[in-house]
Amino acid sequence: MAGHDEFDRDPERAKEAASEGPVIIMEEDQPSYVFMTYSHFERLRAKARSLIDRLSMPGLSDIELDVDRDRKG
Repeated sequence: MAGHDEFDRDPERAKEAASEGPVIIMEEDQPSYVFMTYSHFERLRAKARSLIDRLSMPGLSDIELDVDRDRKG
């Protein structure tokens, strides 16, 4: 994680960190942005697309799902 000001002062350091994985940019002690390499972004996008494709398979709406929920409370 990096503060917004720290990110602005040293973007090269953020790039190096992003090569290891996503970097969360903080503003006012709250996560605000995620900085990552484009290849990491593409992998995430491909996974999301794969899930959407699976959920929109023809015939999926014909499958019955019986779910028992424990309703404590």
